[in-house]
Amino acid sequence: MKNLIKIFTILTLVLMMHLMGCKDSEESNPLSFIDGYTVDLTENKGTTYAGDYFPIEEGYTCNYSGFAIMQTKITIPGYDPMEETTNEPTLGMLKVLALRDIPLKSGIIPLYPIVDLTDMQGQIVADTSRFFNKDAEAVYIKALKLSDGSYLEVEDPVYIKSSLVVGDSWETVPKMDMTKLLTAELGEGGDQSDITLNAKSKFFVVGHEVISLPIGTKWAMRLEQANDITMTGTMFVDGTAVSINITAKLAVIYHMIADTGIVHQNTTGPLTMKMTLEGQTITITIDIEKSELKLTSLGDSGYYKNNSSGLSGPVITGKQPPSFHTPTEQKLWKVSQIIANVLIKKLSI
Repeated sequence: MKNLIKIFTILTLVLMMHLMGCKDSEESNPLSFIDGYTVDLTENKGTTYAGDYFPIEEGYTCNYSGFAIMQTKITIPGYDPMEETTNEPTLGMLKVLALRDIPLKSGIIPLYPIVDLTDMQGQIVADTSRFFNKDAEAVYIKALKLSDGSYLEVEDPVYIKSSLVVGDSWETVPKMDMTKLLTAELGEGGDQSDITLNAKSKFFVVGHEVISLPIGTKWAMRLEQANDITMTGTMFVDGTAVSINITAKLAVIYHMIADTGIVHQNTTGPLTMKMTLEGQTITITIDIEKSELKLTSLGDSGYYKNNSSGLSGPVITGKQPPSFHTPTEQKLWKVSQIIANVLIKKLSI
């Protein structure tokens, strides 16, 4: 259990930006969270600011620190519900690498990879699966690198504008081949699995306000982001069909400074994951009370050089999962860990 809780803790702490017909109620429409999301402006509507609020250029490096507070509950048939409170610190670094020509469905496109190193109590995650491009209007996440070495193009991607107008908002509906993404992680079942992702992400430009950071008190632009995600379908594990159902309604507050980037980020909201096999279901519910990151410095402090060598993916340690009664329960646990790793490495920006 501790292993999976650690994985989801890392998920919430590395999120710099989520890859994330109306009906009458939120229960009947899982994407209605965005429609009801509102903000209170801190400046006059229409005030315009231009600048590089999400720097993407070779060598750009920033260091951050933070913590997560969340409640996790795991329900497995035949066991008492397992509950745990997480309150853990983290630190890490983001670094932009040189442009690379990436082969995508739409053609070969030069993109910037980002290395993300996260250290939580000695557990290090090194991730270079996200690829960005930029133009005069915005910065976009354009592609994901899969564990099998192939690349997946993101259509209608999440983006940060270069010109921010107080009171403005924009919405994207990211599209990607989730079946290919998950089966690349699983290493099997690609011809039979079928996973559908429905995601919406909406940004709101709130205005400038004062924020206290390790680097001092700053006057920073506040953006808020509402994210709705549902992911459903079937994965095949060892030749057996596993039904999955994931929902998340996450709110993110960012503070940004032109030519510096994101200096503060806080994520809150619920995430629920269910896996069902042969009538048995594992349910994992996470209520994120606060997952906060703050900029500690710009530039290469040595953390990247000391920790990047030889790391190609998550290095997770912790307690072993429960000793399951049946092979079915073992398979369910295996799928839950695969999906958790996908959420860490692929569905954050």
